[in-house]
Amino acid sequence: MKPIDLIRSGRAGTAAALLTAMAIAAFAHFTYFRLSHDHFYPDSFTYMTPARFMLRGMGFVSDEDVAETLRTPGYPLLLAGAFHAGLGARGIVAMQHALSLALVAGLFGLTWVMTRSTFAAILAAILFGTDIVTIHYANKVLTETVFTAALFVVMVLAYRLLRVTDEASFIAPLLGLMTGVLVLIRPLALFYSLVLTTVFIVRVKKQRVRLATVFLVCSLVLPAGWAFRNYDRTGVFVVSSLEGTNLLMFRAAGALAMLDSGSLRQNIARHQSELLERSRVLLRQRYQRDPDDLPHAVCARTYGSVAASVIARHPLAYASLVARGAGLNLFESDWQAIAVVSTAREIILHRLFDAWTVLEVLFAAAGLARLWKRDRDGALLLMATIGYFIIISAGGESEGRFRVPVAPQLLLATATGMEMLAHRVREFVAGSGRLGETDAVRSNA
Repeated sequence: MKPIDLIRSGRAGTAAALLTAMAIAAFAHFTYFRLSHDHFYPDSFTYMTPARFMLRGMGFVSDEDVAETLRTPGYPLLLAGAFHAGLGARGIVAMQHALSLALVAGLFGLTWVMTRSTFAAILAAILFGTDIVTIHYANKVLTETVFTAALFVVMVLAYRLLRVTDEASFIAPLLGLMTGVLVLIRPLALFYSLVLTTVFIVRVKKQRVRLATVFLVCSLVLPAGWAFRNYDRTGVFVVSSLEGTNLLMFRAAGALAMLDSGSLRQNIARHQSELLERSRVLLRQRYQRDPDDLPHAVCARTYGSVAASVIARHPLAYASLVARGAGLNLFESDWQAIAVVSTAREIILHRLFDAWTVLEVLFAAAGLARLWKRDRDGALLLMATIGYFIIISAGGESEGRFRVPVAPQLLLATATGMEMLAHRVREFVAGSGRLGETDAVRSNA
């Protein structure tokens, strides 16, 4: 039985339970939407500016006649469409909350398919629908919610490709193009296609090399096209020039800061200034111009080369930075998001949400282990997806925000782990009951 048939049948109250989960999620999302009016922090305007220029017919630019290479066009195109339809920031944010609610229903279906457990499916839907990090960033004019939805669709297609080989010729190119769309929404997905290709080669039994090749080629079409556009405008073949800036300001500076004593944040800020000045000196020497007059893509190329040399000299410090960043991405609760709309004491919120986040991750680990025995395709896909996006965003800038794209996958695993615990508790209680009945029979005898 398909998930939609299960819902329609209403068997064991599934439809009512899902509607309840949706209602809980809607209450959580739109209560936060009503209470919080900060929709622009931290970098919303870097997406809104090119969107407004596109509406004026000036193309994808950051300023008049200045090609935008820092951001990719996926999210700004959506913003431009919303602006054209007359929506402001509040309207865009409301749409993102509604998209999150659609994801609640989608996660219910995927969880049921992977676990065949209505309890796990409903639990995953409630956990995701009330996830504070997801709610907080759905309330911002940022890429998180749209990217999360697109990544979920990609993962569902990938799961289908792993399980249904007779549809593979249709799914593989569609999945490839959708993976390319991911990159144009958020460039950190650039190497995700390689992760999926590896999974396909390992797990697809028939025609695996051909399928993997078709997928990989199709996944490169849109990113390569955008990189050629940037090359035409700036002379630099790159999907997003943000990569070079991040490497310098957060990865290289973070690796150097790991070698110092004292406050890591202060050390990172100090090394950022030093590395930026070194890069600007190189740019002046190389181009005989003020770096501020150069295209950002040109500057970012030098930033990247300086950063790479620093990281190559300090590989252990960089590895420590990545490990620390991955931990923050996974375990930072973002309790402050509730503190700004709540009258509860901050220390209580801090400890409560931190403890809950740790429990979620621990249950997720148990759930992945259980899925590995039940559905190895699904478990491998979940682990590869979660692992890639947690590690690729692990650096000096790491925070709970970077967990948002894989929140559905992570909470699916969490619900599976909790369902396993509930199942064992039921077995223990039932076993204790049977033992008690046996003792009573013996006593009567």
